[in-house]
Amino acid sequence: MDKTILLTGFEPFGGSQINPSAEVCKKLENHQISGYTIVTEVFPLHFTKIYQEISKKIDTVQPSVLLMLGESPRPIISLETQAINWVYSRIPYNDGSQPRNIPLKVGAPYSYQTKLPLEKIANALKKNGIPHEFSTSAGTFGCNQIFYCAMHHIYQHKKPIVAGFVHIPP
Repeated sequence: MDKTILLTGFEPFGGSQINPSAEVCKKLENHQISGYTIVTEVFPLHFTKIYQEISKKIDTVQPSVLLMLGESPRPIISLETQAINWVYSRIPYNDGSQPRNIPLKVGAPYSYQTKLPLEKIANALKKNGIPHEFSTSAGTFGCNQIFYCAMHHIYQHKKPIVAGFVHIPP
């Protein structure tokens, strides 16, 4: 697809009944913004499936922009600057797995930088009175995993996609 934004979120986890990232996806599915069509996907929080699922969705949709969302306990929006090649789950994934202290991709780069125009996004948030911050890491759980796996896929396949991750408050 041309002029497409792929917006992703996650199913609820850790005993929660809702995940705000999934709720945003539901509300924005098929919306038009500045000539772009939004296509959404809510992913299951399954450690062994995230890389395959995000890669498949990127290849199928062929978006111009990939905006991945996740829930954070922080009370403000966090603009993530990088994804790291590491997982340490303090709680189990929804598939019951709880990987700790291992790389997401053996032999792959330690980190990938966002391709989102974070300064421009921050200025728009500020202009609209929306509290936000820059964050140096998306953590070491599912949010970082999907961010890292998507960026790895994009770089490995030289895809011209503007991509990054944003944490939203509960």
